[in-house]
Parts: sequence; C-alpha cells; structure tokens
Amino acid sequence: MQLPLARSVGNDALIALVNEKIDSVLARIDRPGLRNALQQAASGGKRIRPVLTMLSCAAAGGRESDAIEPAVAVELLHAASLVHDDIMDGSDMRRGQPTLHVLHGISGGILVGDTLIALAFRLLADTAAANRQAIIAEFASTYLHLCEGQSDDIAFSGGDPLDADRHRDMVRKKTAELVGASMAMGAMAATSDRSRIEALRRFGINLGMAYQVKDDLLEVTGTEDLVGKRLGTDIRNGRRTYLTMAYPEVDTVARVSDMVAEFTRHALLELHALPETGARMKLADIADMLARREC
Repeated sequence: MQLPLARSVGNDALIALVNEKIDSVLARIDRPGLRNALQQAASGGKRIRPVLTMLSCAAAGGRESDAIEPAVAVELLHAASLVHDDIMDGSDMRRGQPTLHVLHGISGGILVGDTLIALAFRLLADTAAANRQAIIAEFASTYLHLCEGQSDDIAFSGGDPLDADRHRDMVRKKTAELVGASMAMGAMAATSDRSRIEALRRFGINLGMAYQVKDDLLEVTGTEDLVGKRLGTDIRNGRRTYLTMAYPEVDTVARVSDMVAEFTRHALLELHALPETGARMKLADIADMLARREC
C-alpha cells in the first residue's frame, strides 16, 4: 500500500493533528448512526489540503497549528463534495471502499454531506485564528464556486456546448480554487500581507490544476487497485476530461503529462515570493510528489 503523499514528505505530525481534530468534531454528534456515517465519509484520503493549509500558515510567518480550524474545515468540505459527487455520478467505489450512498442510501449520503458542511462552518466560526471574518468569507466564496463548477460539470455532461476555455473554468472552480483557498486561508491565519496570501493562493490554484490533469491522466494510465476507484466512470458518464476534450493542443497522453509539469512549474515559481523556510520547502516537495503520483 502506498503512503499518503503528504506523509511521504514528512508531515506525519500535521496529519495526526488533523485526524485528532476531525475526531473531536465528529464526537460532538449525538446521533450514533449519523456520527458513524460521518466518520466513514471523513476517514481515509491523503489529507493534502489541510496539510497545505497549515504549511501555508507557517510559510506566511505563523505556526502550523494556528490554522488547524481552517485546515479541518477545508477537509470536511472536500469530504462533503466527494459524497455528493458520488451520488450525482452514480459512483459505487471511493478510496477502494463502497461509497456513502451505497452504504447508507442516497438520502443518507445527502445528509452526511450537508452535515459535514455545517460542521465546517461551525469550526470557522469558533476559530481563534487571525483574520477570522476574512477566512470565513473566503471559505463561503470558494464553496459557492465549487457548486458553480459542479453545475457546469452536470450541464456539460448533459450535452451543453463545451470548449477548452469553459472546461478549464469548470476545473478551476470545481477543483483548483479549493486548493488555492486552502492556501489563502492558511496564510490569512498568519498575516494580512496580501502579497504572501496571493502568492500562496496562486501556488494552490496551479497545484490544483496540475492535480486534476493528473487525475484525468490516471483514468487511462492508472490501475483501480492503486487509484482506489473504478476507472473510466467519467467517460461512461459522458464527462469531458483533459484526455477526452478535443483540444488541438492536447491529443496524447504525453501532452497531458506535459500539462501536469507546466502547472507544477508555475506553482513552484510562486514560492519565490516567500521566505526560505522549512514550510516553503515542504510545499515544493508536495508539489513534486503530486506531479509524480500514481494514485
């Protein structure tokens, strides 16, 4: 079994902190059935986004732990989006396990996703992090963009016209902006310096784009055992990816691999706006590992 990428670059303590916080948040749910389903939804995963949030905070001049509430809020929103996406896509496997709606029914899956989002907002409302209101506003705006991106994805799967620009905008809203917001919220927990906040946001957006292009690539080059889900679901559902879009400039696996490298390069360039610290080095390592991942 491959180790989660965030752990493979030495972030075990941050992952443990995230898992501990998630456990404490879910322990406050007093309905056993709901609590059990929430734990299933929030378990597993690489914890990349919350680790990025905390490292962003450290890279911007704070401490990793200063951003624990924004970090976990992002992870809960991400978990909720996967539950709802699986329902809309009709997916029956996630991370090598049956999806939530397979285990608990569609109504149960919708409820779990909604509850995770409510818990995320409560976490942010309770945080003592600096710039709390700005962090909450960032989170809410990103959540709305994620919904807009999903709306576009559904429309395009239903036959709406789609070109390269609209596809990139959908990927940015549905995937990349959540990573960028993770970084921005982490930075906001440490500083009000807009140059650092925006550099980390741009790092995250480029990293998120690279992540999605790589995800699309793994639909063709990966294996179900490593990826942990059924491959080819996007194609069966009529969903366009970076491999199935009829882009003149994207017609081979090799070219899509080049896109991963290009987005990663742009992400790494943004780090030059930050002081040379251990956190900055770890961010660069994660970017490199994500570009080379096999799952």
